[in-house]
Amino acid sequence: MMFSFIMNYVNNHTDTAALRKDKGMDREEIQTIIIDFIETNFEMSDIGLDDDLNAVHGFDSIDAIELLREIETLMQTKLTRNEEEQAMGIRTVRQIVDFIENAIKDRA
Repeated sequence: MMFSFIMNYVNNHTDTAALRKDKGMDREEIQTIIIDFIETNFEMSDIGLDDDLNAVHGFDSIDAIELLREIETLMQTKLTRNEEEQAMGIRTVRQIVDFIENAIKDRA
């Protein structure tokens, strides 16, 4: 279900070329995709960029693992173990977007 959500969202809201590793994605595109994904799949609303997802919205470790898999789908690559461990410390949407931007740049 989550995989199809991301693919449907990407197909309907972004230029496919924007997902290519050599083109990158715009920060706003990443932010919109992540917020929409979280609101749709984890039944959260009114997510602020700097809200602690766990403290404010009840986002738990299982949710985080599901989100990591969706980030891999979005980036079209598997995260390294080090990246996965680093990502588990992320608490806000802003940090998620920063993480994705940095991971994409590292792969360019």
